[in-house]
Amino acid sequence: MLVLFAVQQSMAQAPAIQWQKCLGGTNLDRGHRIKPTSDGGYIIGGQTYSNDGDVLDNQVGNGYWVIKINNIGTIEWQKVLGGSGDDVAADFQITADGGYIFVGRTNSSDSNITGHHGDYDYWVVKLDSVGNIEWDRALGGTSYDFGYSIVQATDGGYVIAGVINSSNGDITHYYGQADAWVVKLDNTGVLQWQKTYGSPDGDFVYNIQRTNDGGYIIVGATYSNNFYFSNHHGQSDYWVIKIDSVGNNEWQKCYGGSNTDGAHFVQQTNDGGYIVVGVTESINGDVSGHHGNSGYDCWVVKLNNIGTIQWQKCLGGTGSELGNSVQLTADGGYIIAGSTSSINNGDVYGNNGGSDAWIVKLDSTGIIEWQKCLGGTNNDYAIDAQPTNDGGYIIVGYAISNDGDVFGNHGNGDCWVVKLAAVTVPLNILSFSATQQNNNTLLQWQTANEINTSHFNIQRSKNGTEFTTVGKTNAAGSGDNKYSYTDNNIAELNAKTVYYRLQNIDKDGSYTYSKIVQIIYNIQHLTFNIYPNPAKDRVYINGNNINEIRVTDNSGKMVLYKTFNGANNVQLNIATLAKGLYIVQVKDSKGNVGVEKLVVE
Repeated sequence: MLVLFAVQQSMAQAPAIQWQKCLGGTNLDRGHRIKPTSDGGYIIGGQTYSNDGDVLDNQVGNGYWVIKINNIGTIEWQKVLGGSGDDVAADFQITADGGYIFVGRTNSSDSNITGHHGDYDYWVVKLDSVGNIEWDRALGGTSYDFGYSIVQATDGGYVIAGVINSSNGDITHYYGQADAWVVKLDNTGVLQWQKTYGSPDGDFVYNIQRTNDGGYIIVGATYSNNFYFSNHHGQSDYWVIKIDSVGNNEWQKCYGGSNTDGAHFVQQTNDGGYIVVGVTESINGDVSGHHGNSGYDCWVVKLNNIGTIQWQKCLGGTGSELGNSVQLTADGGYIIAGSTSSINNGDVYGNNGGSDAWIVKLDSTGIIEWQKCLGGTNNDYAIDAQPTNDGGYIIVGYAISNDGDVFGNHGNGDCWVVKLAAVTVPLNILSFSATQQNNNTLLQWQTANEINTSHFNIQRSKNGTEFTTVGKTNAAGSGDNKYSYTDNNIAELNAKTVYYRLQNIDKDGSYTYSKIVQIIYNIQHLTFNIYPNPAKDRVYINGNNINEIRVTDNSGKMVLYKTFNGANNVQLNIATLAKGLYIVQVKDSKGNVGVEKLVVE
């Protein structure tokens, strides 16, 4: 069996659900961001239309919903913020003083909204550690302006990124359609500077992060044509902007193909580069590996510190996938939160029906380590995922289902919080080695803490990337154990260097791979004579201590196999072989191997 070294075949077992909570009332409630707090609990930001169930004292209609939960998801306190209009919290940060800073949109001009300009404004709200408002600020003009992302600056102030359609009020420059607008506030909400980025076409930004040099990295999507952005590919592209600490543009780049592409989230990586996640419909340009003929794939792009692509991966199946957020993990990899509508194809396994929340763990090079679908038979979404101190993950989004993984839904859609346990590695391989014995390979390995291990597939390759399963060894299934396996057929590879790995199969069907070991062979080649050559009906082979003869056709298929007991002269009947070129492999009693060509007429 040929096993290609592909992403979907190297998955480890996904973590189990520790607990889940549906938070909300009988109307629509959603969670947009979640962060671990210093007391072991979590703070959630989102929106609510409800005024029953878990939602207390909602006097505003659709408001920012701030929820503090403990380590098992029990609500400790919750606040609804806003006026009588439509107020949606998009992002928040835990601030240096232990409080919280929120940003989103508002079209309210009453209640606790300060300075509303008209239609929708950015709305920034500073809370103390228990959710009391310390100050708030509406920013924008008289048209539709939406704050999507906020970070705390090194001086204690705040930098906000979003999208504007206004050309007045706080906004001093507007190119047209939609533009990116970045605003710097001091720690009391006073506007210090603001910058507009874009073109007369539509330009959108959805996430901003502070960078190690004191500047900021911003991502979104642009529809601007090549007149404005020389590297634009068509339709909408990923749009990445690097600015300094006062908003000056250091560089900006577009990434994508000829269809729709949009970046949703960015993080600076440990090497000073950036990891960007979003969606793509493209199959060309910078994009390769898209899984479907239509629909979105989650698109992950790794950039260096000046925006050059180092690698990119399309994640998904034949349905549609969204990548909503990405976070760095302690092992140097990444955790992605999104959604999938694919049904058990491509990279997706375990969909419960409709759209599921989809969590994907990547290593540092973009290889999938595991993926997990969460949800029920209706539509469910993950918007944010964060690593937790216990090695697990906390996820927030919203669920419409009330079956499968989801229970306790209050109505039209709840804020849904899921705690995943740490990944339990089913097998620990302490050592794995390959040693030459004559012209054979002795493989030896030692395991620790076997739990429900079924068996090991021994896999071999001559190039280190394409592996064939050449044997199987049953596992003890528990405890610490030592194993060995002898590969007697390495000569058929006709390679000086041979690579091996173990595929470790659990009883539930999940599997992991061992490290790859290589062995460089010093093979003693056997000399023998074959005649006549070309031949029709029979050939004669002269050698010393012949034990085995294999004949393979030009495709590598074995067509003749004979064993002997140390013969020196052998006759082979080849009357049944079709005309063509064949390879004759002879092995002696010491394991030495010789190979010659044979032409059958």
